[in-house]
Amino acid sequence: MSLMTKIIALANDSTPTNMELFYSDGGSFDGPVSLSSFTANAKTAMIARMERVYLAQGSVYKYVDLTDETPSELDWDAGPGSTLPESANIGCQYRGRCVLAGDPSAPNVWYMSRQGDFTDWNYTKTDAQAAVYGSGSIAGNAGGVITSLIPFSDDYLVIGCSNMVNILKGTQ
Repeated sequence: MSLMTKIIALANDSTPTNMELFYSDGGSFDGPVSLSSFTANAKTAMIARMERVYLAQGSVYKYVDLTDETPSELDWDAGPGSTLPESANIGCQYRGRCVLAGDPSAPNVWYMSRQGDFTDWNYTKTDAQAAVYGSGSIAGNAGGVITSLIPFSDDYLVIGCSNMVNILKGTQ
């Protein structure tokens, strides 16, 4: 399959409690891939990176490798020494990092994986590509609940909050 240009997740008509993933390389749609771990009509982060689609819904983390002969849900595990955020349902890709938010216990916090590695969430490393996290706030303010993550080119990440909009330039 060549570079993917379209991805659509749809609720399954025959089983409205589950989701299905349809994908395309610009021609007709292939699939569906059954996403039985996910509940339809629930907020779900979907992040495409190369030939994989990463999905997060609450504490459920999965990915689908579209190069597999029969694509299916696979566990999205954190790498050694790291842990995925406790819960997420908002996500995007920014500067080669997976960015997640939407944890009800920390609604104003965003999390970024290591640059180039969606499985490395080790925040103790200090190199320039290490995983980082922060809040959707201006210094000294509590910040609002994060409602959206919007990458704009490779330079800015717009962080939409319930009471403000913040722009992250570059990475932390």
